[in-house]
Amino acid sequence: MLALLLARPALALELALVVHKSNPVVLSQEQLQHILLNKQKFFGKGQKIHLYHLPPRSDAHMLVCQRLLDLTAAQYQSYWSRLLFTGNADALQYMESSEVLQQVASDPDALGYVPLTEVTPQVRVLGVLTEQGFQRSP
Repeated sequence: MLALLLARPALALELALVVHKSNPVVLSQEQLQHILLNKQKFFGKGQKIHLYHLPPRSDAHMLVCQRLLDLTAAQYQSYWSRLLFTGNADALQYMESSEVLQQVASDPDALGYVPLTEVTPQVRVLGVLTEQGFQRSP
């Protein structure tokens, strides 16, 4: 039985990077990296970005750290802690995917990520992140 479980392929995780449905922004992978590292704090017209993360120990958060930032979740947390300590950032906002969707749907300046299967019509998908990397939506 254990051999059968081990032989089963893991489900591929697909994450949608989402913004408010009225937000027309288009972001490259490099711009997403800058936002996640607090190097880009505003969308194109000067609106401060409100960034929402899934829980720090979730597979989704680890995928974002690894594929977009080439960091472990612990390294990302350490990086962000230094920014907080020096007064250069606000605390990271961690929440469950339903809460991320709710925040993004109600805040035109929000950016978050959720499993692709959970996306609702109240948000706009910027792109999809998988183990293979980031693919921007057309």
